[in-house]
Amino acid sequence: IADGGAGAAAVVVNSGTFDLYGGKINGNESYLKGKMIRGGAISVDGSFVKGDLPPAVLNMHGGEISNNRAIRSDLPMICGGGIYLRHATFQMTGGKICDNALELDGSVQGDARYGAGIYAISSTITIQ
Repeated sequence: IADGGAGAAAVVVNSGTFDLYGGKINGNESYLKGKMIRGGAISVDGSFVKGDLPPAVLNMHGGEISNNRAIRSDLPMICGGGIYLRHATFQMTGGKICDNALELDGSVQGDARYGAGIYAISSTITIQ
């Protein structure tokens, strides 16, 4: 469980490439206060890239991203139960993204939930 950090529970990519060929990223929880939730399983956020650093890229050739949750307890906005993309590139040629969720703690009023499976802003997505 990621509690109080600024990223995903399993994988965070700010610069460089993460290639998923198989296996499962399953059953992770990202639980934050005070910041926007950035993915229950994978966060790919290239907004931090400066200078000569490579861009943030996620390539999914196979495998499964499932049963991950992004949980928020203080503000009614939450994004990316499975994958969060910001200023990033995502290419999916195989695999499965399923049964991911966004949850607001019972004390939070509102319903600003975006992208239980994939949330993307200022990003390029290719699914083949």
